[in-house]
Formats: sequence, C-alpha cells, structure tokens
Amino acid sequence: MNARVLLLPSGCEDKGMKYSQCMAKHAAWMMITNDKDFGKKIYLERHPHHGVILLRLEDERTVIKIETLTRLLRNYSEQLAGQFVVVTESKARFAGNIKKMKNGAAS
Repeated sequence: MNARVLLLPSGCEDKGMKYSQCMAKHAAWMMITNDKDFGKKIYLERHPHHGVILLRLEDERTVIKIETLTRLLRNYSEQLAGQFVVVTESKARFAGNIKKMKNGAAS
C-alpha cells in the first residue's frame, strides 16, 4: 500500500473539522498528529484509516519531532501503512506492540 503522509494540525476538530470530514478529505493519507483526543477518537472508536502516527513527546520542539519521525521512518517505514502508532522520543508502539528506538537503530 502506498500511503502519503498528512501532517494534521493540532486540534483539527477545534477548527470545526469533524473526524469524518477530515478522513473523507484525506482518505488515502497517513496522518501524523500530537492531538491525543483525535488519536483516542480514531483508536477507541475504530475508525478506518490508512495509518496514524500519534506523537507523545516530552519535548515538543520542531527539531525533536523531526528527529523522532526520521528514526521512526528509518526503522519502520515498511510497517507503517494501515497502523496506529504511538511514538515517543525512544519508543514506537504499534497498537500494543512496543519497539524501542535508539539513534536510528531498532533494538
């Protein structure tokens, strides 16, 4: 599956866009968000998606987001399509399966 990446602005629903509208507009895109409420809605209500990356970072600086996503993509790019992944600075959790990330190398 070829999934494109969509950077979803934080608070998508706060801007008046409901989940169903957002997914309809971006149906074939993988979503990256740090909006925990939006992530919960997708995961708990089991909405269909082409992949969601939920960032749960202690340090929200842009450089940290880029470094974390770069490690994730370097290590797991072939496994992301269709997955719900929660990512911290050191771990990636694929809907119940935790994988540690270390400086570009999975362990």
